[in-house]
Amino acid sequence: MIWNYVLGSSIALIILIILVILIYSILNYRSVKKRRKYFEDLHKSITIGSEVIFSNGIYGKVRKIQDDYLEIEVKSGAVLKVSRYAVSEIIK
Repeated sequence: MIWNYVLGSSIALIILIILVILIYSILNYRSVKKRRKYFEDLHKSITIGSEVIFSNGIYGKVRKIQDDYLEIEVKSGAVLKVSRYAVSEIIK
């Protein structure tokens, strides 16, 4: 008799754990999909003259666009060659 309660509560616990994992996975997938779309749009909208910021905090102005690389002029006047995918935000 007591084993029926143990078995029933174990099955209920397993179903609850599976539901929590499923809900977490769905929410995480939607968040990742939304973030991926944001960065795809961001990287496509980079134009010459745009002021950008990189994920490491460097600010710069786009001087030249080559395939997957950008030439960025920073405040000191130095020009950096960086990956287009390193840009995390367009300021202007």
